[in-house]
Amino acid sequence: MATAYRFAGIVAPDGVTSVKSTTLTAKVAGTSTAVALYSDPTLSSSLSGSGLFTTDANGFAEWATSGVSAVDFYNGSTLIQSGVILARYDPVFAPLNSSGGLPGAYTSQATFALNGSPTGVYVENMSRVTAGTNLSALTTQVMLSTPIYLTKGTVVTNLTFVSGATAAGTPTNYWVALYSNAATPALLAQSADQTSTAWAAETALTLALSAPQTITTSGVYYAAIMVKATTPPTLAGVGRAGAGPSAAVIAGNAILAQTSGSSLTATAPATIATPTTVGTIPLVVVT
Repeated sequence: MATAYRFAGIVAPDGVTSVKSTTLTAKVAGTSTAVALYSDPTLSSSLSGSGLFTTDANGFAEWATSGVSAVDFYNGSTLIQSGVILARYDPVFAPLNSSGGLPGAYTSQATFALNGSPTGVYVENMSRVTAGTNLSALTTQVMLSTPIYLTKGTVVTNLTFVSGATAAGTPTNYWVALYSNAATPALLAQSADQTSTAWAAETALTLALSAPQTITTSGVYYAAIMVKATTPPTLAGVGRAGAGPSAAVIAGNAILAQTSGSSLTATAPATIATPTTVGTIPLVVVT
């Protein structure tokens, strides 16, 4: 059974000072036996056979072991922390991302399994089970955006939206885009304009961004879609006609769905400016 040490700051014996950018050794608690470390909880990639690992600039580290439940940390021959309990993952199919973290796709192993583990590696803003409403969410030439939490190190290559019971009728432009976690979200990348390509009813639309986007700061980002068509498609998601379900209930809540822009065609706006809250929250999947 894999156990893992995740995002825990390693401190010196004074209990205060972080041990930063330092190579340390993990040993089985109370012994001199070095622990074999792995880069991911599937134990498919060895990090060190002699317990060596290096903390980052903030004193954090992450790795997995094969069933070791507690470890001692040494800096050379000096014991700096003892009896550190390792978390258990049961089961874990998820590799760490490029920053050594477990992205949001892996927070629920049951959901991850339902989504096709180990190859179904993605992040979603809601479960497919939840997204059972046929939403009239799109207005021609107006952008619809919805927040999605992305963790540091996640690489966003594609965005997927799913049409509902109504197909796109005579489309002339449509695309998806990813926006930043800024107070006024800024465009990070958009897909190619799909022009008049058909988008059938009850069909997942997966479009690649112009370039993969590596998330450098964990936070709330925005996935957006725009369709210019005689009849925009409906979308799978949740909500109702009013804005109540997605509006802020208390100060600081993220708006769950919003529209912005007008007369849009082939190019996504530079920012999400002066958005209008709506109650139609589409399912979006990030891969």
